[in-house]
Amino acid sequence: MDVHSLYTCIPHEAGIQATRELMSDNIAYKGSPIEFVLSLLEFILYKNYFKFKNQFFLQLYETKHILGHPLFRQYGGYYRCYIDDLFFLWYGSKEDLVNLVDDLNQIPSNIRFTVHNDPEQIQFLDVTVYKDKGNNKLQTKIYQKATDRNSLLHYTSSHPKHLLESLPKSQMMRVVRLTSEEQERNLNHMATQFLKRGYPKRLVDNTKQWAMSLDRTATIKGDTHKKVPKNRNDTMMFTTTYDACTPLIKNSMCYSIGQL
Repeated sequence: MDVHSLYTCIPHEAGIQATRELMSDNIAYKGSPIEFVLSLLEFILYKNYFKFKNQFFLQLYETKHILGHPLFRQYGGYYRCYIDDLFFLWYGSKEDLVNLVDDLNQIPSNIRFTVHNDPEQIQFLDVTVYKDKGNNKLQTKIYQKATDRNSLLHYTSSHPKHLLESLPKSQMMRVVRLTSEEQERNLNHMATQFLKRGYPKRLVDNTKQWAMSLDRTATIKGDTHKKVPKNRNDTMMFTTTYDACTPLIKNSMCYSIGQL
């Protein structure tokens, strides 16, 4: 089930009320007075404007034109704006499901629902959920459009080396996490895609063997990595725009600092 245009359909008063409730219920909040924050939020919402063909327009309703505003990410989260895709199993008749959606859309609100149903398989986000005809269990696989092409980052791209070397690992872990059957076949396909994009065969083969040893349950729970907190007190940060010369700059700086 999808919520039609939920990202752009937050009534101002409802959004302000959701923010008020969230801040009031947070006993750990130690920031500015709540009413002061809400007054700033109200000003942004009701005084937001946009430019079109050298003319300025005042936005009168909803959040469509603050999508690029720094406020929107937090504001949308307070209103649960990101929850616009729903997946559930329906044990009633198709007619009852249609009636349910019709009833939901009769509720006085700017939110409208659409539903997609299939007794055999259905796509949800980047996963296809399908019914195994052998045992009647639900299985999952990576959803791929018929028009999909190999758009993986090319190995010769001007990106940090550690990013290029970590990409096969993250994508093959994704295969293990989202694929309940035929994992080896799907990993082989992913490996082929990386080879076509110029990745070293040794890197791809080693990553594939690592992925085949993973426990799928652990990847779903996120237990494959145990991050160790880094002590950055003695770290000097140097921030710059990345280009092909960045590794040379890094090596030169590390060498020079070592000589001091």
